[in-house]
Amino acid sequence: MILLNAGTIALLVYLIVLILLSSGWREVFISSLSYRSCLLFMILFPIAALFTVPIHSTLTLNMGVMVLLVTAVYCLDKLDPWYRKIYVITVTLLIGVVYALFGHFVILDPIFIWVSSRWDPVIVSVACVLLAVQTIEEQLIIITVGFLFGDAIMQGMTGGAGITLGTAAWYDQWWISIITARLCAWSLECVMLLGKNTAGFFYERLKSWKK
Repeated sequence: MILLNAGTIALLVYLIVLILLSSGWREVFISSLSYRSCLLFMILFPIAALFTVPIHSTLTLNMGVMVLLVTAVYCLDKLDPWYRKIYVITVTLLIGVVYALFGHFVILDPIFIWVSSRWDPVIVSVACVLLAVQTIEEQLIIITVGFLFGDAIMQGMTGGAGITLGTAAWYDQWWISIITARLCAWSLECVMLLGKNTAGFFYERLKSWKK
């Protein structure tokens, strides 16, 4: 996976997600988001990702990032109550710092590398996301904004000529992170539901035996 050209993973995952959404799997994995909003995102994202705009002499922005940010704002607006929004924003900033610092560490010293300097910050950050939140809206907000924030910090720390948000490699990380976080959360929900149903079954059996 790591040896593929940057952007290949994002394209493959995008096509897989598009097929799954078209075949009715939205109700299984992301039922809280409407079909219309999912369809709109899947249409706008690849179109916007074709365009890159220089915002400043030191900042370049791929327009696909704007679609992700608008989606994140939409998800944040759906969160309720208000203190949940504060919690998600706090976790987002924390994830951004973790992403940037760990990415900087693996660049400076190869001893910190587990898989690769490109993917290790993602693995650590997604693990933190899974410990913090479980819903698709919260995961999307934290991964999108947190990873963008962390990537900007990391590029600034490396002392490059400028900051580019929305690179092909970053989209690889974003798609893999979203899919991993959603699948893990869904698997945990299934395990908890199975455990609840099993406990309820044995409880009912125990009650019938006592009678």
